[in-house]
Amino acid sequence: MSFTLSIDIPGTSSQTYTVNWPQTANAQTLLELAYDQHTYPGSTTPFHFGLAFYGTPPSGFGYLVSTINGTSETDSASGEYWQFLLNGQSSQYGIDETMLNDGDTVEFEYSPYNPDLHGITGPNARKAQVKAA
Repeated sequence: MSFTLSIDIPGTSSQTYTVNWPQTANAQTLLELAYDQHTYPGSTTPFHFGLAFYGTPPSGFGYLVSTINGTSETDSASGEYWQFLLNGQSSQYGIDETMLNDGDTVEFEYSPYNPDLHGITGPNARKAQVKAA
């Protein structure tokens, strides 16, 4: 299977990645494959990400995407973070527990955190999107 990873952050250039995908994988594996397949010496479109684990292993909360291509949740004074959406909805589980099916769309939307609106995204949010090709 092959998937497309599109990175779109307003005010910067957009990039598209093709990711070869095993039959069964979770959202964390997608990020790892994008890194493995597109980050090498001489690459003109490298893909980078960072994760933070919350909780106490092995029963902790799980992984949070903290950085995508240099945009980090710690860069924002307004509390923006990378929100994980599955098929347009805020995911019920973390990237390491969300198994993907053919045709699923995974998005990481750089959004301001608002406790009253958690899970709802704004029109100016920055997105990194993964969609089955």
